[in-house]
Amino acid sequence: MISNVFLIGILSAPITDTVRYLQVERNYKNSEGAFVTDRIPVIYWTKTANSFFMGLKEGSYVAVRGRMETHDKVGLIVVADHLEYMGGKTLDVLEMAPKV
Repeated sequence: MISNVFLIGILSAPITDTVRYLQVERNYKNSEGAFVTDRIPVIYWTKTANSFFMGLKEGSYVAVRGRMETHDKVGLIVVADHLEYMGGKTLDVLEMAPKV
């Protein structure tokens, strides 16, 4: 079984050298009138893609396509296959992966 995920949100500061949180707003507000925000850990495995991903500024608006996996230290994470900076720059990890 494969679990595909598509998320659009705002990047937070890096939490490790390979993991960042994506802040995704839900479509409803809490009792104080603020939108509820989920912080979802996202990781890239390839070196080139990870440097691009980690180089984006905190607060960047991005779209991520990937799959869900469990990670020993973080728990449930999204492993990104595709990242699109909503400002126009696109990076597809599958195209950049070394040919075997």
